[in-house]
Amino acid sequence: MAVRYTRHESPRDRVISTISHWIDSGRCREGEYVPAERSIAEELGVSRKTVRAALDQLARTGMIEGPAAGSRRKIARQQPAQSVLNQTILIITYYDIPAVSGTFVGEGWDPNIIIHAMATFCGRGLHTMTIDGHGLTFPKMRELLNERPCGVLVAFECGEHEIGRAIIEYCQTSGIPVVTYGYTPDSKTVLRLAADHAEGTRLLTEWALAQGRQRPVLLWQGGKDTVWMQHREEGYVQTMQSHGLEPEIFHAPSLDRDCRFEVDPAPVFKQESYLLAGYLADTFGDGFPDAMLVASDPFAFILNAALRILGKEPNQQVLVLGYDHTYTQDVVHQRYEPTGPAATVDRETSGIGRELASLLLRLIDGEELEGQLLHPPILKVC
Repeated sequence: MAVRYTRHESPRDRVISTISHWIDSGRCREGEYVPAERSIAEELGVSRKTVRAALDQLARTGMIEGPAAGSRRKIARQQPAQSVLNQTILIITYYDIPAVSGTFVGEGWDPNIIIHAMATFCGRGLHTMTIDGHGLTFPKMRELLNERPCGVLVAFECGEHEIGRAIIEYCQTSGIPVVTYGYTPDSKTVLRLAADHAEGTRLLTEWALAQGRQRPVLLWQGGKDTVWMQHREEGYVQTMQSHGLEPEIFHAPSLDRDCRFEVDPAPVFKQESYLLAGYLADTFGDGFPDAMLVASDPFAFILNAALRILGKEPNQQVLVLGYDHTYTQDVVHQRYEPTGPAATVDRETSGIGRELASLLLRLIDGEELEGQLLHPPILKVC
């Protein structure tokens, strides 16, 4: 073994620095025996008393184990160094939280989930790091996970994103606590929390029927089929059938452009409204339903504008029911159509964020939890 010698070092310090170098360089590994005192003394040209004093000092620092009767000392097994990331929750999201938190402050906006989860983690004294899921590759994410974060919150519907499923699987095999938002039906063993969309459409349908409406229909905008849409359809269909009524589900065409993010939203709103009006006229003719459930509050404004084009007064001849409880903050759509939904559903996104954080903290504390949990919605009559 190499001998380290630094000018002006005392014999004892020379023994300490040499053994430290042997350990740092891997020549002496964790759990192995320290060379015999006689061997060290001969190699470094010092007395065994000096070696013994140096070993006692190294034991006090935790680098080697203390002396045991009748046996040689061992190199101590070192605890991994703690980093900031070990006290950090990683939040994987598809929202740019700093950009949207000042704009989407309404209860229904999904960024509220992240904002309130972060506040809960900070209250526990933990750091948070949000990571944008757009363009995220698993090899890069794996490098970060290998640094052993305190926990991971996958804050989007992972069943619709391959990267989310990969992150969950890696966390589970690596023993990193992980919770996900959404249904994620192919990840049975991960702890999942979702908004109860089936209960939301049940509440809306029951309310419409209680207002004397006899033909509530479910109207989607665009052709995308998602897990949450399937659950909303289940709630609507079951409620209609429980009343002996025939469920009716329609898919209207859409430009797939959100007025709220357009530089000039007026032309987009007008095009969407006339496109929808044409679809409604062709689909229903003179046999209009008396209530319509739509995907979200913004679409309720577009539907009401389309009804006006067809000469129908919104929320009188046709009751329009929204979702998400965002209509009060939707100043863009209100600029072109003053009437919003007659009723909507509040998913209570702030509560979802706090509950997600609480579940992850329980996993971090050692509780064994798994399965699908649902957060109850709240009916809001506008």
